[in-house]
Amino acid sequence: MRQSLAELKTSKVEALLLHRPALLLSADGRELYSALQSMKETGLVNKIGVSVYGPEELDMLVPGFGLDLVQLPLNVLDRRFLKSGWLARLADRGIEVHARSCFLQGLLLAEAGKLPDKFSRWALLWEKWTAWLRESGQSALQACIGFSQSLPEIHRVLVGVDSEQQLKEILAAAQAPSIHPPS
Repeated sequence: MRQSLAELKTSKVEALLLHRPALLLSADGRELYSALQSMKETGLVNKIGVSVYGPEELDMLVPGFGLDLVQLPLNVLDRRFLKSGWLARLADRGIEVHARSCFLQGLLLAEAGKLPDKFSRWALLWEKWTAWLRESGQSALQACIGFSQSLPEIHRVLVGVDSEQQLKEILAAAQAPSIHPPS
């Protein structure tokens, strides 16, 4: 860890997340968790956490490990963590939540007629999404960002960008008022 920090030219990082949190449930899981805790206690890391894909992972991890941060997928179509009650439970435990995939890998920003063929079975869903956007007067970008930002349990929304212009558009959309799409 110290070598990585030296290469980054910093003395500590804000957060260290396990990309494969199932490692905590392995035979060496307690040792791994102890090492993470040690890095936090010595000031190398401010927060330790996990990046998860489904609520069932939290069912196994949260009861046994003191986490500071959870990164999870959340968007207007993927509301599993909201519906499962995990967003509220994480908030009740004081665990910071970062939402990713708010654009669903860019699919929610695509025009209905321009989706890749492999998504054709969801054409009706995209037609409803596009119709709702038209009725609400919002852009897809504004609706996606606004949905994630509007949830009080979400501390940060992570996005990827390909250009400075995209970043500017995302920042502008984050400032605009938004309306929640129907469930």
